[in-house]
Amino acid sequence: MNQRAQTRLTRCVFALLGIAMLLTGCGGTTDGQMHNAEHSTAQAAETLNLITPTSEITELEEGFSTVRFDGDYGFDSFLSQGGAASDAEVVSYLANSVLSGWRPDGLLGAVFGCSTVAVRNATGDALFGRNFDWQNCEAMVVESHPETGYASFSTVNMDFITQNASGMVGMALNFDEVKTLAALYAPLDGMNEAGLAVSVNMIQDSAVIDQNTDKPDITTTTAIRLLLDKAGDVEEALALLEQYDLHASMGMVVHFAIADAAGRSVVVEYVDNEMAVTETPVVTNFYLAEGGLLVGGVFLGTYFWWSFLSALTQVVKQSASGFPLRTVNRLFGGVLCAFGAAVLLRLAL
Repeated sequence: MNQRAQTRLTRCVFALLGIAMLLTGCGGTTDGQMHNAEHSTAQAAETLNLITPTSEITELEEGFSTVRFDGDYGFDSFLSQGGAASDAEVVSYLANSVLSGWRPDGLLGAVFGCSTVAVRNATGDALFGRNFDWQNCEAMVVESHPETGYASFSTVNMDFITQNASGMVGMALNFDEVKTLAALYAPLDGMNEAGLAVSVNMIQDSAVIDQNTDKPDITTTTAIRLLLDKAGDVEEALALLEQYDLHASMGMVVHFAIADAAGRSVVVEYVDNEMAVTETPVVTNFYLAEGGLLVGGVFLGTYFWWSFLSALTQVVKQSASGFPLRTVNRLFGGVLCAFGAAVLLRLAL
């Protein structure tokens, strides 16, 4: 990676949670050059007064830290053994294969709502931005250098990992190695050395993403790790996602905003457990796929209709003191029962 691209990547990551909106230059690079850029990285950090992550977790300010991991964190083995169909299975894999049998029950919590945007600046550079619509949290930027795959930066909400931890789990999470390994499997967004950026956003829907087509399984956060480690552009990212059954973490409906150094940006959604891709520079918390728009419209329409009926009922109750509401309720209840009986009779005949 040349000095200009390395500087862009470093600026990108340390702005990721330091400001409400990330603006990063996604300059393209050649594979595997990140390890050869230590000297230029140090010069860039000194010039820009930035911090270079190390293997020890460094607190940059209260609630915001960073760490670097070099080597094998078991993700290729995770994929080869079939991935995971739930967060609990991810935790089980970490316990049995990476953390020598330690049982980290309670790790990996809920997800969130966010917005992303992908644009070009005046000089033609691809920019990717996201905000994190959530309460104040403990955030950590993880710099990853896997033995096979792209080096990357990712952002982790550590509250999702530590919020249910107590006893032995809480004690184990005091160790940097344990906390770092857990964070590697729980990214919410990030960018790799090839310029691929990805973010997960929640969708306001009551549906569940739970694909079961006999493909290997993957969860929300491990899907992001997959793309950061293995995808160099949007096309490769889409091909990778097609190879796995997605099971959304915590049963929440999500979609992925993906952009690359060439300026292409898409959203990946799962409508009726079918993967749908829409070209778009902006992603929020609503469906963009055609089928998803229908589902979301029905959901929102139902919500607003019942909200209106509830408000109307309260107004009638407050203004109709002494009016025989119980009689009216019984009358209309009888009408509804009559219609229901008529429909059942017609179906029976």
